[in-house]
Formats: sequence, structure tokens, C-alpha cells
Amino acid sequence: MTNELEKVSMDFSTMSDYLKCRRRGYYRHELNIVPKSPNSSLAFGSAFHEAMASWYLDRDEKLAMEAFLESWNRSSSQWSEINSQEGIFGQEFGDDKRNAQNGLKILKEYFQTYQKEPFEIISNEFPFEILLGSDGERSYHLTGKIDLLVKWGEQILVVDHKTTSQLGPTFFRQFDPSLQIDGYVLAGKTIFGKCDGALINAVLVAKTKQTFDRDIFIKTEEDLETYRHEAMEHMYEIWRSRQRGGVPARNTDACTLYGSCPYRELCLAKGDERVIQTRYRIEVWNPFLA
Repeated sequence: MTNELEKVSMDFSTMSDYLKCRRRGYYRHELNIVPKSPNSSLAFGSAFHEAMASWYLDRDEKLAMEAFLESWNRSSSQWSEINSQEGIFGQEFGDDKRNAQNGLKILKEYFQTYQKEPFEIISNEFPFEILLGSDGERSYHLTGKIDLLVKWGEQILVVDHKTTSQLGPTFFRQFDPSLQIDGYVLAGKTIFGKCDGALINAVLVAKTKQTFDRDIFIKTEEDLETYRHEAMEHMYEIWRSRQRGGVPARNTDACTLYGSCPYRELCLAKGDERVIQTRYRIEVWNPFLA
């Protein structure tokens, strides 16, 4: 009788959190806690993704804008409720760039710019789970959800929507190589039999102008095999960290990434349970809903 392999399953976000800081990964994916108060940057990105999912499903501007507002207003209401509990009133969720009015303005310009697309849609917002390989004791599986799969000419491409406040000449460098994008291309190829690369659909979030840009990255067999081995190595190291138990070491270089780590306050409080109870809430990560 052969022993059944232990299944190790992860998505890009889980790997990314642990790679930034093992303690961040522990708080997010083992304790399953997130800040009670929503982050407006993340909320704006999520709302825009909801609008894109609707747009490429129905090509209906009204429905897409409603999807944006529904997502944004949900985060805004949650933020206002937390503030009211702390005696804070009269503030608006977001900032001068990330707000409902500007989001709708950006969407309207986007719809006009890309009224006619050069590609044919194969699949929209599809979840996946693929086997990367095994090491004789564990099988490693990649999970996630791809924004869009399209056929452009003779090429099959995954499309990933990105909102950013800085869309300069170096913006696209981060996607080649990319643990996220390379994994999506491998998933597309595994599921559909062919996937040549990725199209990054970038949207500038600014106060006064609407700018959009796109770039395509072709991934070779060698690129995908390199990704496969590296992702399995990352998963193994994360699995091993979890097996050791306890609170893992922090990476202080990551404390101020993108402004501030969402768990910085908890780290400074030495993991105080009272801080968890007052500043955080339970939310189990689901890679198929991300």
C-alpha cells in the first residue's frame, strides 16, 4: 500500500504575505485576522475589479458602475461604523484620488477608451486549482482566480487588472518575472492547453487625469518550469514554518512596505490579545473569492 501524499495548497497572496514577513503570514493565514477598519486603497482596487468583472461579462456600463459602487459602499459603511464606535464622525472614506466619484469618472473614461477590444474573451473571473508537483511526501497545488483569459490574434493571454497611483516607465518591470503572473500563465496553460503569456491592464488612479496602459509578457516553457520549482520551494518553506508552530520571526524590513504593514500595531503590542480583540476581526482567506 502506498502512502497518500500530504496536500499543500496555496495561492499567490498567501505566498506573498509569508515572503514579505512570516509573522504577517501567520497573522493573516493562521490566526485569520484582518484590521477591522478597511483600507481605502485595497477597497478601491477591489471595487474596480468588481466593475471589470461586470464589464467584461455584460459590456454594460451601468451594471459595471453599480458593481463598483456596491463594493465601495460596503467598505465605506464598514469604515464609518468602526469610526462611529470610536467617536469619530464627519469624515469621508477614501482620499482625493480614491473615492466613489473619481472611481466612476475613471470607469467612464475606461469604457470609452476600450469600447472595442482587440481580443476575444475566452473566460472571465475563473477560479482554478492546479497540481505543481510533489517531493515524494507532499503534493503542491496552486490555487487562485484569474481576471480574464483572452485570445488576441494567435496568442492566448491571461489578463490581470492593476490600479496604481504611479504609472511611470518602470511600472511594468515588476511583472517579469512575477510570482503572481507566472503562476496565472501556468494555470491557464494547464487548464486550457495553451497560454502564451499575460496582458497587464494598468489603470492610473489620479485626481485630475485618466491614464491607461497595457503591456504583454510572453512566458516560455523555461520561465514556467522555473516558476513551478520556485513556487514549490516557497510552499515547502511556508509549510515547514507552520509545522514548527508558535509565532514566527518578523521581518522588520517589511514593516513600512506600502506605507505600513496592517499588523504593525499588533507587532508593537507584542501580540497582545486585547489589541487583537479591539483592532482586528476574523476573516478566513478564500483564494477563489479574491
